[in-house]
Amino acid sequence: MRIDPKYFNKFMLIVAFICVIAIIYFNFYYQQRQLVLIDERIGDGSVLVETTFSELDGEGEVGLTELDGDKKMIIFWAPWSERAVELASLLQDELQGKPVSVISAVVRDTPESVQNLGLLTMGNVRHADGTPVYNNLRIPGIPAIFVFDSENRMIHYRIGYRESR
Repeated sequence: MRIDPKYFNKFMLIVAFICVIAIIYFNFYYQQRQLVLIDERIGDGSVLVETTFSELDGEGEVGLTELDGDKKMIIFWAPWSERAVELASLLQDELQGKPVSVISAVVRDTPESVQNLGLLTMGNVRHADGTPVYNNLRIPGIPAIFVFDSENRMIHYRIGYRESR
């Protein structure tokens, strides 16, 4: 079947429009599906409570159950993510002097890529290798923050960076 040349441009515009609509639809579908899947994998947070992380200083392992504080956080961040580094500096200011314990779980592409570990230096911060846990749970974004109460119940989580309003 041949298209008459005088209709070719209109035909191509219609095909392009349909493709753009399909791309937008499947992009939103994919994002929503990722959020549903992470909810299924994380559940009530018990999988993170039971997980231990290898400390970057080689001192051993650290887990949520070992931390003290009214609130506990696991922050997955990466030195190559500008937004994650920005969020880490915002958290540094926000959490200063508060009874919060943090596991700073660095997601890295190579062992040599870990830089700027001094970003989170306040209070009770333990720097750990978050790569195995991040990959195992297939967390769909960086940074990812999981907040727990003093009894290790997950009370909030956020994946990805969003501007403050």
